[in-house]
Amino acid sequence: MNFGAKYAAIFDYDSIIGDTEPIYMLTISKICQDFEFFDYDLECYCSQIGFNLEQSNQVLIESKTNQKVDPKHFSEVRLKHKPDFSYVGLIPGVKEIVELYKRSDCDLYIASNSSRDEFMQKTLNNSNKEMCNLIKNNFNLQNIVCSDDHSVINKGKYGFIKEKISLKPKDCLVFKDLFHGASSTKAFGGMGIGPKNESIYDKEYSYLYDNFDIVSSLSEIIK
Repeated sequence: MNFGAKYAAIFDYDSIIGDTEPIYMLTISKICQDFEFFDYDLECYCSQIGFNLEQSNQVLIESKTNQKVDPKHFSEVRLKHKPDFSYVGLIPGVKEIVELYKRSDCDLYIASNSSRDEFMQKTLNNSNKEMCNLIKNNFNLQNIVCSDDHSVINKGKYGFIKEKISLKPKDCLVFKDLFHGASSTKAFGGMGIGPKNESIYDKEYSYLYDNFDIVSSLSEIIK
């Protein structure tokens, strides 16, 4: 894949820009322990990637503990164990990639599954100055798409971006973690780059990766 031949670069946030996976794993583990499921691990986490976390957490707990979880009580437990995004580290290599495409006058977008409030906690409202500067200096806030944005609810993240840009999807490069995330990129029609996490990558889903270059890490791209 010719990385320089694209005119827009679209970045997922979790696991591409921000290293939020350990934060989510810790939070979900605490929720599970409140329901006496103490064996939450990376395999459980991977089985939930790409799904609505609230629903998938509840289904997981019910399947592992053989108990029916009251939705109201579950919501209360989730509120008690809110993720702590006071500091979010950058994924190695992403700063250099973002700045490279910025210098090349590419249009830069972020497509996040987070709500707007949660996205702000992860980026501009946490204590990682390097993260804050990366977002402020390289991304137009109008090009950051979150799951609860009105137009996104109606059209989906990539549908909204496709409507905003005057480019064909094939001229866009999408940085996305693999597994369930690859399907949305394939539907969008853009070319993709995905870091291969051995614990998540599943050959069963290899047909989704036809339009992906799979790398071991983002740092590999800029060597």
